[in-house]
Amino acid sequence: MSLDPTADLGVFLNPEEFATEVRLWPGSGQERVINARYGEEPHDLRLSGALVGSLQISLLCRAADLAGVAKGTPLSIPANSRLGVPGGNYAALAQRPAGPGMALLILQVRP
Repeated sequence: MSLDPTADLGVFLNPEEFATEVRLWPGSGQERVINARYGEEPHDLRLSGALVGSLQISLLCRAADLAGVAKGTPLSIPANSRLGVPGGNYAALAQRPAGPGMALLILQVRP
């Protein structure tokens, strides 16, 4: 018997519990919806010697759901007050592995 660490990810990515729906490529022929956990992490930058605080916005999702997603891929997230998700329009900035079967998608705000 083998254990598949990715078998129960649906528990963490259920939009009725911890996750929110994310629309990749909104308004295009490639548009699709995935479930992800929204997060904001404090992030400090140094600009001309001054320390500036900001938030790094990210999504924790199944790595397989990010097939075809590259830097600049547009996405939209609806507001979800229950989870503290402000919603808005974003673009993919980077991807990082986040454990078996999971990935962290770093976002930037787009107009």
